[in-house]
Amino acid sequence: MSVSDSSANSNDDEPIDLAGGTVNRPVRVGDTVRRTLGPWSAAVHHLLEHLEAVDFPFAPRFLGFDDQGREVLSYLPGTAVMRPWPPNFRSLEGPRAVARVIRLYHEAVADYVPAEGTRWFNGRTELVPGEIVIHGDLGPWNVLIDDDGTVTGIIDWDFAQPGHAISDVAYLAYYLTMLRGDDVAGSSGFTTPPDRRARLAALASEYGIDPLSLATEGYRLELERYWRIRVLGPQRQEPWAGFLDRGVDAEIESDLRWLAEHLGDVI
Repeated sequence: MSVSDSSANSNDDEPIDLAGGTVNRPVRVGDTVRRTLGPWSAAVHHLLEHLEAVDFPFAPRFLGFDDQGREVLSYLPGTAVMRPWPPNFRSLEGPRAVARVIRLYHEAVADYVPAEGTRWFNGRTELVPGEIVIHGDLGPWNVLIDDDGTVTGIIDWDFAQPGHAISDVAYLAYYLTMLRGDDVAGSSGFTTPPDRRARLAALASEYGIDPLSLATEGYRLELERYWRIRVLGPQRQEPWAGFLDRGVDAEIESDLRWLAEHLGDVI
């Protein structure tokens, strides 16, 4: 399946570099997004086609390839939730809103079975009983919202892979409910320490899971991310090498220390 530049970009719009993308650089062309391919791209395309078939509205549509061999995705409206966060994401509605969308996503892939031998970003991992295909990178930076703060989409599906649903929710909870220190909260727009217990409870209740499970799984995921950076970063494997160069491992170490000391205050 291919998409000509003339059909996908009838207005002859100039390519616009988009922010983000840890494993490739997305470019907007008209109402499409173009991205270079990786060994995992076919798996992501198949997943996106499934989401289109079941009418999940918060993921981009896979449209084919352009004449440069790049994947072509539909452009989703909205702005990524970057620091400092907009007011509604500093309220309890932010965690609730994203939890609702993630629950819908997990329902949309509940019966999705990828082909045997599918190659994901982290390798060839088979789906086993109790698992679904998770998004794998559900931070606020991959959530799109409109001017009113309504969630319009979820982007950057490169890290999709078989896993347990709680991992998606816990990753989101770790960042969005601010299970981190007050310095990070300040850079996110909080002028006073956020009510982390209330934020975690709101997200957990909206999705339908207990807060302790989210907090402890979030800790485990960040610890795993820390060791990937420390082990794979020196081997110059991306995105871990870039994280290592930016000192993300030190940030995670500080965050994990904070959560270990304050876990009883947030659940």
